[in-house]
Parts: sequence; structure tokens; C-alpha cells
Amino acid sequence: MGDFAIRCHEITKYFGHFCAVDSIDLTLRRGEILCLLGPSGCGKTTVLRMIAGLERVDEGIIRTGKRVLSSKHCHVPPEARNIGIVFQDYALFPHMTVEQNVSYGLRNSSRARVEEVLKLVGLDGLGSRMPHELSGGQQQRVAVARALAPRPEVILFDEPFSNLDAGLRRRLRSDIRRILKEEKASAIFVTHDQEEALSLADRLVVMWEGKVLQHGSPYEVYSRPSTREVATLVGEANFLRGEIRGGKVYCELGVFDFERAGLVKADVSEDGEGPVEVMIRPENLELRPVKGGKARVISCEYFGHHQLVQVQLPSGIQLSCRLRPDRAFEPGCQVEILVIGKPVVYPL
Repeated sequence: MGDFAIRCHEITKYFGHFCAVDSIDLTLRRGEILCLLGPSGCGKTTVLRMIAGLERVDEGIIRTGKRVLSSKHCHVPPEARNIGIVFQDYALFPHMTVEQNVSYGLRNSSRARVEEVLKLVGLDGLGSRMPHELSGGQQQRVAVARALAPRPEVILFDEPFSNLDAGLRRRLRSDIRRILKEEKASAIFVTHDQEEALSLADRLVVMWEGKVLQHGSPYEVYSRPSTREVATLVGEANFLRGEIRGGKVYCELGVFDFERAGLVKADVSEDGEGPVEVMIRPENLELRPVKGGKARVISCEYFGHHQLVQVQLPSGIQLSCRLRPDRAFEPGCQVEILVIGKPVVYPL
């Protein structure tokens, strides 16, 4: 029990007749950063609110250690859970200084602890400022400092970077991950941003329509997604129809043996036969200009550190290829497509 900060067992939540969260199991280890990733309406924020005590569970149990926080017959109020929350809009008190905001959650107001967490989040010397005198990134750091100050069992983050521009968002999430690790804090983030989830999480939980589809390390979930939905939720993906014959996978891009294909379903085996769906990430495709090549370049999007090239196969299927930025591919160019990474195969 001591290894877990939060454990949810078969938690369920209804709103009227609509099942928002359907019998989910979830474990947060001590010192771990867990990210709940999914589209709007998948139930991830409802899970966060049930852990915080802002929503009651209809079925199941939420524990911290041996203590029951929520069940069908028990509900510990939010203020008695020792759980910190960083809201999407930061929820700072506009009439209080930075220092007063941070010390608000401390039962025995400790100036030393306030100064410690302000220094930790890079705001030392700004304790006398008012929230409106700070940038968006600084306001976010105040919200994090306030959540950290009382040393809670768990800190919950509800899409905390969504109001920030892209560059600041990347810098801040890197800083906050470092801060959480320095404090040995246990944290759960809710996000619909693939890049954010992959870069922040020690462990990723992918949700869809109130259920958990897959959980694991960011690498495991990205490289071996368990379903088509997971593949598209954690990154860009190309899909082609294929067929298993004689222990090999045949598709329009070629033939793959099972040492190269990442199999994600027990009922897809070397001895099996029949139709499958093949998933290949854009970065696992390479293009070679070839006169008379079977594929044709449709468009190129330049992003500085890479380019995304759309190509069309003879069947009419279009694929995305993520390539180095120094390669020139003009629309209409004939190319050969090389598969340089492992495809993932799903049964149909």
C-alpha cells in the first residue's frame, strides 16, 4: 500500500443516464507523474474531479494508502483530502499578493516555506507583486507554488498550460516537471495535447468514452498502441489495409515478417491468416525521388525542424511522411517509399 499515492478501483460516474466514467482502475505511485490523455468528453476531467472530491463516485473506491477517500457510502470533502489542485485558469486571488496566495493553503503560515517554494518555481523576489502584475507564465508558477506549499499527498493539474502560447508552454512544462521531481511530488495531469502528455508523463493513461484504452510508459504507448484510437490520440498515424499470409504481412508498401511488425493483439499470430490493418508513424517512412516511382508527392509543409510531406499511393491512399527539413520534394514528384521503422498490425 505504501508505494501508492492514489488508487482508484472500478470508479464509475453517471450524469443522469450518461455514464461519464465507466469502471476505471487507476494507480498513481509515489513520486510519479501520471498523465490522463484523451479527447474532450472522454471522462478524464471527471476522474480528476472525483479524486479531488469535487464529484462523488457512484461506484468503486478511491484510496490514498489505507484511507478511503471516496466510495458509494463514503465521501471525504476536498479540504480534508490533502490534495493540491492547479486549475486551468489558475484561480489566484486577485486582491492578494503572490506571497499571500501561496501561504493561503498553509495551516500554520510559514514564511520560510513560502520563500522556499517561490524560489523553487523561479519567483523569488516577487512575493509582494499582485497577480495582475505578472505574466501568464508567472501566474501559472504562483498556482504551482500554492499547490506545493502544504506538501500535499497528490497534486492534480487540469489542463494547466492551455492558456499559454506554444513556446512558453514547452518551457513551463519542462520547468514544472523538474520542480515536481525535485519535490518528489506525486502528480496527475489531465490534457488533450499529445506532445504535452508524452513529454511530461512517467506513465500515460489513454482514455476514450469513459474507459481506459491503454496505460504504460510514453514510449510503450506511442510505439505499440493497443488500438487504432490510441494510435491517433498519441500522435499522427498512417493506416493501410493488409493481409496475413504464410506468416508475413502484405500491404501496399511491401511485405513484412513478424520480426519487424509490432503485434499488439493476441489473436494476430504467425499462424493466422486474413485481413489486418497496418499502422505506420510518419517518421518511420522515408522518401527517395525515383523516376517512375509508384508514389506521388501531393504537398509539403515546412516546420523548421522537420517537414511533413503528403504522398499518394497508386490505390489513392494518402500517407504523411515526417522528413528532415533539408530535403526538397516538389508536388508531383515521383518517389519510392521506404519503411524504416516497425509497423503495428491490428486484426480486422
